[in-house]
Amino acid sequence: MRVEYEGAVYHVTARGIERGRIFENDHDRQVFLEKLKDSVGLYHIRLYAYVLMDNHFHFVLCTPRSNLSPFMQQFNSSYTMYFNTIHKRVGHLFAGRYKAKPVEGDAYLMKLSRYVHLNPVKTVFASKWSMEEKVRVLRSFAWSSFQAYAGLSQKLAWVNYDALDAQVTSLLGPGVKRYQNYVETGIAEDDEEFRALLNRSTKAIGGVDFQRAMERCYEEKTNGSIDASMRRVETGIPLEQAMKIVADELGFSGGTRTFAGMDDGEKGVVLSFLKQCTGLSQRELAKRLMNHSDGSAASRYMKISRQKLNDSPALTEFSSKLEKRIKTL
Repeated sequence: MRVEYEGAVYHVTARGIERGRIFENDHDRQVFLEKLKDSVGLYHIRLYAYVLMDNHFHFVLCTPRSNLSPFMQQFNSSYTMYFNTIHKRVGHLFAGRYKAKPVEGDAYLMKLSRYVHLNPVKTVFASKWSMEEKVRVLRSFAWSSFQAYAGLSQKLAWVNYDALDAQVTSLLGPGVKRYQNYVETGIAEDDEEFRALLNRSTKAIGGVDFQRAMERCYEEKTNGSIDASMRRVETGIPLEQAMKIVADELGFSGGTRTFAGMDDGEKGVVLSFLKQCTGLSQRELAKRLMNHSDGSAASRYMKISRQKLNDSPALTEFSSKLEKRIKTL
């Protein structure tokens, strides 16, 4: 069920089925962009930003004609048909329906674009790279709109750069290097406030009033049948309740004191879980769990867990269990 209206801005994502690859090579990526170009033109979509990862993609776009659903259905079907034919496979390519969150106008456009453009250097694998390597990869990554915004490549005629360019000029001043510096600063510094905002609602990206308005629209479209457990996730469950879940999975006995008994990898996994299900920022979690005044310690533990997940089956299993518990909240 989608909330659609004229002029709506969305953050759209879709993942490969069972987290499988949706691109096998650069030719697939080029065909993907060609089909995206055709669909954007056909449905009069304003595409502001995009990034293509191995097993998922992100779009930031505007629908002047309130037609997100037909646009995405046509585009996904077209690319799936190509991919299945070329790679001699059958069945769905994407896991379920795409996700689309309405975005509160231009207010969050710049931060959302940075979040999208940083995807290539925010993977588990990339966590092992030096800062210099991350900057090099980001600047050379050909499969996002970042290069064009940063003045590192030609702008595509079918991507709408005006809205974000205008916001960058208004907030940071003129010049493509200002946006490049803004994005690259995010490599080393997590925007905790924006990440907390992303996790606060599964329905919208924006201020509390906007999120509540979108959630009311969603309830009206489903005739008020939205599940009570889903409403709890929208507002976040209490930290104590979330920590009880963690304690159950670890076999500890409850309360926030559980956190002190974990190793560094477990702490990072738990912090990621808590951010998703409570809506609290890293700074708030660090203060309540570790008595720290900022979120640097939380960031450090989360980085450690990302590095350890590749080599620790036990930690991977623990992380998977917590992810499954989120779906039951």
